[in-house]
Amino acid sequence: TVAPGATLEVSYLNITGGTLVNQGTATAEASSNFYVSAGATFTNQGSLTLDASTTVYGECEVPATPTAPAIPAGTMNNTGTITSVATPGFPADLGYQYYNYNCLVLNDTGAITVSTNELELGGTVNLNSGASITGPSSTTLSILGTVTLNPGASINGPGIINGSGGLVLNTDLTAPTVDVGYVSGPGNLTATTDLDVSSLYGPGTTTVAPGATLEVSYLNITGG
Repeated sequence: TVAPGATLEVSYLNITGGTLVNQGTATAEASSNFYVSAGATFTNQGSLTLDASTTVYGECEVPATPTAPAIPAGTMNNTGTITSVATPGFPADLGYQYYNYNCLVLNDTGAITVSTNELELGGTVNLNSGASITGPSSTTLSILGTVTLNPGASINGPGIINGSGGLVLNTDLTAPTVDVGYVSGPGNLTATTDLDVSSLYGPGTTTVAPGATLEVSYLNITGG
């Protein structure tokens, strides 16, 4: 445990087992690697700053064998604050999306701020009640995995939500530009500037607001 008032600095950190709890002030330095192995957990109860090209990633679940139970994917729990301060062309990355390291499970009930440029979300992200993602309209939130927006959580501020991953909406979302792989869930989506998605699974309703643009290169509406 990093106690309140203490500092955690990360240039390279591999959590191979157990739980690391941050209650202080943590910084993942530029181009740092922060790895959470299967069965291990990182819990942020304090503040965490992600510098440019920071990579936080988790090992995938290890399947059960006849002699051993399954080991869950690397997990990150956030009840504190996460602030991304990326620079142009060098986004911060929560949930690295390559090889066997794209399975970080992020459970968030805290505040995530995209202060500058771009934050990438990979793996599995559960935005639960109390969670918020905010940022100025000049910033981008990139969805590379699956992000689930649950009741009591919000995404408000980043001007662009893009990426090859998907949004699962269990509550309503209004955003300027949405350019993702798919949208599903009972929540309703309203795009106020631009909508460009590949699949709408429903059962919620997706609305392109007056004055906004719908771009279609491939669109599959299977529900809603």
